[in-house]
Amino acid sequence: MENRNRIKRTAGLLLAVVVIVFAAVMSISAFRGWAKVLVYEKQDYAAETTGIKQVRIKARNMPVMVAASDSEEIVIHYFTCTEDPYEVSLEDGALTLAYKNEMLSNYSSSSDPRVDLILPAAYTGDILLESSNARVNVSGLTQAGEVRIRTSNAPIEVNAVVAALISAHTSNGPVTLDQLAVSGKADARSSNGGITARETVAKDGLRLETSNGRVTVDRVASADIELRSSNGAITGSVEGKRADYTISSHTSNGDDSLGDGGKGQFRLTVQTSNGNIDIGFLGE
Repeated sequence: MENRNRIKRTAGLLLAVVVIVFAAVMSISAFRGWAKVLVYEKQDYAAETTGIKQVRIKARNMPVMVAASDSEEIVIHYFTCTEDPYEVSLEDGALTLAYKNEMLSNYSSSSDPRVDLILPAAYTGDILLESSNARVNVSGLTQAGEVRIRTSNAPIEVNAVVAALISAHTSNGPVTLDQLAVSGKADARSSNGGITARETVAKDGLRLETSNGRVTVDRVASADIELRSSNGAITGSVEGKRADYTISSHTSNGDDSLGDGGKGQFRLTVQTSNGNIDIGFLGE
């Protein structure tokens, strides 16, 4: 009798699992059938840099990749379609690629649309990049003005760039700054994602801030370094000696190798919670 009841219970559980899996599959199939599938086609745009002081990309759900070239032209490779049109405009020294249908929602794509921006390596204008739910990469620029990047639910990577200012903001994704030389300030922010800065010099200020993620620095330098997190460790190394800095450091529920103190000409502020602080000085 006991074995018979056990068999009945097992059969009942198996039936319940089958029903749940079937319902999930049907829900996904229904969503795919309901979401409109867009068919994009690739477009190309090219212009001489003369008179172009700013390049702006406003994308949606598309990766944005910025690379340098030896050419004197600005080239944009992008994807567009009737339901999700993208247009290029050039007005008052600003070259802009932007989507036009603000109301578009509940769609998928039959391809992998993206935006590729190719700039002369020595382009000196400002670069404004915006997307959502997609990564943004920038690399190889040697004389850029202000570089401002914003996306969501995806990573940002900036590599081997010389600029007057760098700002990189995302959510639910990591930010990586690698081999940067910034004559002004560099600012990286995220939530639910780690932030890493390697071999980065930002003359006027370096601010790295996240929540629920680690902050890692390696051979960074600035007159004002600010590293903040919650629920994550802050570790790595900064240029110079401890005596070069005025230090403010605090954590809760973790060890702190820095502490407060010093009267140096540079500022080092480090704050987190539920994580350790371990910062070393390369000059010692």
